[in-house]
Amino acid sequence: MAVSANLIRGPQLAAAAAILAALGLFAAVALLMRDEPALPEARPQGGVLDLSDWNVADEPLRPLGAGWQFYWNVLLPPAEFEGPEVPPGSIPVDLPAAWQSPEDDRTGRAGRGVATYHLRIELPDRHPPLAIRLPTTYSASILWGNGLPLIVNGQPGRGFALERRIIQDRIAVLPERWSGGPLDLVLQVSNHMVLSGGPTRKPAIGTPDALYQQFGRQVARDLFVVGACVVVGLFFLVLFATRPQERGFAWFAAFNLSVSVIYAHLSDVPLLFAPDLLAATPNAYLILMLVAAPIGAGLFLLVLQALYPGEISLRIVLAACALLLAYPVVLTFGRVLAPDMLSPYWEDVRSVSHAVVLACLAYGIAGVTVAAFRRRRGAIAATAAVLIFAAASLHDLSAVQSGATATPLIGAGLLILVFAYATILGGRLNAAITDAEALSADLRLLNLTLERKVADRTADLEQAARRAEAADRAKSLFLTAANHDLRQPLHAMALIIGALQGRLQEPSLREMVATLQTCLAGTRRLLAGMLDAARLDAGAVRPERAVCDLAAIVDQAVAELEPFAAERGVQLARVNIGHSVLADPAMLARVLANLIGNAIKYAPGGRVLVGCRRRGAGLRLEVRDNGIGIPPADHDRIFAEFHQGDPAPRHVREGLGLGLSITRRFARLMGTDIAVRSAPGRGSCFSLDLPLAPAPARASDDDLAGLRVMVVATDAAAIDALLVGWGCIPDSERPDILLADTPATVAEIRQRCGRDLPAALIGTAADAGTGLATLRRPFQPGNLASLVRHLARQNRTLAA
Repeated sequence: MAVSANLIRGPQLAAAAAILAALGLFAAVALLMRDEPALPEARPQGGVLDLSDWNVADEPLRPLGAGWQFYWNVLLPPAEFEGPEVPPGSIPVDLPAAWQSPEDDRTGRAGRGVATYHLRIELPDRHPPLAIRLPTTYSASILWGNGLPLIVNGQPGRGFALERRIIQDRIAVLPERWSGGPLDLVLQVSNHMVLSGGPTRKPAIGTPDALYQQFGRQVARDLFVVGACVVVGLFFLVLFATRPQERGFAWFAAFNLSVSVIYAHLSDVPLLFAPDLLAATPNAYLILMLVAAPIGAGLFLLVLQALYPGEISLRIVLAACALLLAYPVVLTFGRVLAPDMLSPYWEDVRSVSHAVVLACLAYGIAGVTVAAFRRRRGAIAATAAVLIFAAASLHDLSAVQSGATATPLIGAGLLILVFAYATILGGRLNAAITDAEALSADLRLLNLTLERKVADRTADLEQAARRAEAADRAKSLFLTAANHDLRQPLHAMALIIGALQGRLQEPSLREMVATLQTCLAGTRRLLAGMLDAARLDAGAVRPERAVCDLAAIVDQAVAELEPFAAERGVQLARVNIGHSVLADPAMLARVLANLIGNAIKYAPGGRVLVGCRRRGAGLRLEVRDNGIGIPPADHDRIFAEFHQGDPAPRHVREGLGLGLSITRRFARLMGTDIAVRSAPGRGSCFSLDLPLAPAPARASDDDLAGLRVMVVATDAAAIDALLVGWGCIPDSERPDILLADTPATVAEIRQRCGRDLPAALIGTAADAGTGLATLRRPFQPGNLASLVRHLARQNRTLAA
């Protein structure tokens, strides 16, 4: 409800403020544009204006508009008026008198030609210093007084090229020696360019103070109009800088600046600020005014199009602007480059330009009127302002053409036009801001609603995530805890099968044991993958870096996978493995077994090679095959969980797709990574970099002969069977070394034996950190043999 109230109240307040501003503006314009009090004006009698009884103290200013003698098409010198008789052929006129009426047969063309004005004045015998003011004429002129040039406004000439004009308004003080005698005023005027020739305002005679006061009032009035246009233009220019998307602000700012130039030319404002500049560059100033007029009309059309794009076509407006700009180009060419060539056609060029300007403005006014009928925002005020300005312009134009004395209204009309359109544009800006504020309020409300919904959904998701994490953690902890119980039976079976394989001599029984060993190896791989993934997810795997005999690990992996390779018809080989590395033995064994098994699976009937090469201070372990290969796009995808590549021909998919994922995770835990080089049909190469370590001394099985070993573990029978095969002697009374499940058992037996018996743990990762060597289940017979040899060396060292 608050937002709706603001939407209703905002435009109403803006409209009220606009009405008050318009009323205040109208009052200011009425005060500034009001006509001055009527001054007494005497008419000449017998060709002489008698001011001999003029009381200058009471009436310091007298107009000189009545009773001038007009001589058309001649420039008479002042000497022609020195005698009592004046030259014949004159016509009495009252100033202002413009020569632009087409019905006037005195001119071949309206506004063009030369003329001379004469007025004889009888001044009082005694009077204070007097001066004469000749208001601005847009023609070249010289005002002579008793044969002396009083006001020089350029150089009148009989041709376009001979005429030189200076647009100025001057006040000339009369010499004191002229007191009490006649004053012959001769005004020579020529015009070959502008709209009208001759004086457009009344001259005046009076004290210099009175004339300067009259001039000051007119300049203040004109300065107010020009200054208002400039200030409004600069204001909208600043608005456009802050809101560049509002093109109408830019056009309106430029329009105000252009009309300020035009009105300044029509007024006395330039005389106040740059009289010398006007005298030095009259043509440039005139061209500036004539250029500003069509540009101003084009800018006004652009303003209307920005306000009412649905009623005023942008294409038509741009075409009209192009026509309007053609006039300044022709003007510059004719006035500056070829004045003589263009002068016979100047009237036609000017008429065409005026017709184009009027047609463009008529199109704009028609569009605004249509917008008013369609009830567009501000269209009625825009139409009224344009009509008021047009009426004021026609009023002043008709006054100039008829020579009548009337209050100029174009300044008031211009101010009403400028402020009306400023109010319309400001109202649109206010409406846009109000709409934006309302939209912002709605967005804030929507944002709060969305935030509440997001918070609720987030809480639900967090609760669901916590439940899922708890379930996953329970699953991982269960599998980790069940690791020993699940692997122990399989491990015992592997040890027993290994012991049987060494004792059986009958080929059929050995073949059965080999088949049993192959099935058990597949089951162990599947179960190991599942349990390893669970342990990795639960964060229960911690690498323990140690010196690893790479040859022993490779031999064990190759030995385990030879039956699988034989089944696939794969030749499995190893080269250049006589190195030791720093790594976690169990993890490295798993990584290597997974890589070799994967290579065998995807290279049926091919060859798999395991080797290594020195690479700086490390060793690169590689598993190569000449199998089906892997597309480059799948090099990263094959390490994703549950991803299985296309199976080799004649073989179905095996496993769960966890092998390579677990392999990479084990490799990264050891501080390295798996690299792949492969292409379809060209085989594959999987490699990992490992740091080198001094190779451990290798011993044969004969070194274990006669070694007394005490085993206290759940799978003691299977371990004893392996130890007996290596020549060891199970002994629980006087053992040389001890293999136990728990640190507590190790401590108890050491106390019973009364010495620091070399011992090791056969357990899990949870037994790490006890200071005892640990062999984690599941393990291979080779790993057990290496541990036993290590304990035997410790026993020999203690015995020595």
